[in-house]
Parts: sequence; C-alpha cells; structure tokens
Amino acid sequence: MSCLHKLPPAHLRWEKIREPLAVTSALVEKYSHALGHLPNAKKMLFPLLLFESIFSLESQKIYGSLPSLLLEKKSAHQSIWNYLAALRFCSREILTKPLSKRMLCTAHNLIKTGKKGGTLSYRTKQNWIGPENCTKEEAYFLPPKAQEVPQWMENLLHYCNQIDPFPLVQIAIAFAQFLIIHPFMDGNGRVARILIPLLLYKKNLLPYPLLFLSRYFKDHRLTYFRQLFAITEKQQWEQWILFFLKGIAREAKRARALVLRMHAMQPATD
Repeated sequence: MSCLHKLPPAHLRWEKIREPLAVTSALVEKYSHALGHLPNAKKMLFPLLLFESIFSLESQKIYGSLPSLLLEKKSAHQSIWNYLAALRFCSREILTKPLSKRMLCTAHNLIKTGKKGGTLSYRTKQNWIGPENCTKEEAYFLPPKAQEVPQWMENLLHYCNQIDPFPLVQIAIAFAQFLIIHPFMDGNGRVARILIPLLLYKKNLLPYPLLFLSRYFKDHRLTYFRQLFAITEKQQWEQWILFFLKGIAREAKRARALVLRMHAMQPATD
C-alpha cells in the first residue's frame, strides 16, 4: 500500500548525505562550466534529446537507433518521437515558467498521443505497480487513490518550486515522490525522467536542461525499484537520495567528457 508524507520529508539523516552531496555537486558544477562555455550549445539540444528519447523508451521495451529514426518512417518509431516532443516542449516551457500541472499534463499528452491537446488532468482511477499484466491483487504497490492525487501533486509542485539550499537532494526527493504518487494511469516513468533536467536547469545548476538518468536507471533497474519501495515501506529516503546522487555524478562525468570532446572539435579562431 502507498505510504506518503508531505514534502519535504522530516528528519533526514544528513550525516549520510553530506559527503556524497558535496562530491556530486562539484561534478555537476564542472559539467555546467564546460557546457556553458561551449559555442553554439543550443545546437546540442536536439541530438541529445533524441538520444535520451531512445534510452528512456528502452525501459518500456521500445527500441530504436539514430539511423533507424532518421531513415525509417516516423510512424515506425512513434513512441520515441512522442517522447522527444514532450522533452522539447518542457525544455522550452521551463525557461520562463514554474513547474506546473499544465506542463506535466501536456507532457503526458505528448508522450501518449504526440499532441498537446487533451485532458489536462490526473488519473481518475486506481492504478498499481507490479509484474507485467498483473492484477491489482498481485501488485507490489498501490499508489494513492485517484481522489487523493490532486492534493499530493499540489504539495509536490509547491515543493519543486521552492528555493532549497540543497537542490540536488530536493530533485531526488521530488522525482521519487512523483513516482510514488503515479499521477497518470501510465507513462509516469517517462514524465518523471523529464523532471530531472528541467529541475536541474530551473535550480540554476545547469545552463541548459541537458542531463539525463535513463541510462543509469536502466543499468541499475533492480536497485532503482528496491530503493523506491524502501521509501514507501520504511520511509528510507537517505538510501534513495544516495542512489540518485550516484547517478547524477556518473552522468555528469560522462556528459562533461562529451562536451570537452566537442570543445576540442571547435575550429580554432584567430
């Protein structure tokens, strides 16, 4: 059953978090500096978002490659193109607007249909998490009842839009809480993964919303689920935060290496 508490969580054991947080923050700062000094960095947005769309959909057993996406008909990879549309929409919106229900619901509509139009609302029925095609009785976890979702999401959005002295911890908590609430009948993981680069940008940690954890979550899928379930069962936020920070650190190092290679490829100027 679901076990939710209003954000922010009370009584975090900061002695477990401080050192990994400092290490991860330094790596994000180095990546941010490299990204901010890359000429024409905005041109990176499309290909990096396209690669993220491919990685993110692999968890739903939807596969594609850059050549196939570019050479085959769009309809052959509609789910990937839909996810790309959601990423691009949110990346534009977050530049000037706070995170909102409208933004998340529009992203969900784009993921599901490729169109912005549709109902800008959360689920109206109970959903559950468990083995593929399982019944409610076989589920590992039941998110909150549908009538409770609006109040939980209001609390989550308020928390996301607050200024926090430790934004990486705030993002880790917000991501997990979104998945625990599971505000849509499906597509929740895809929407949640979009939250990460949006909030990294909105919290002024990056000059562009360009850091993704889909690859990390895919590589550590079992740990990912175990740490989330530990929050709902035992309110063990610290282990989840440490797992999340490790992912941010890994991907920041990888992304910085990519950006530095791009720096090296820039033509020399007199």
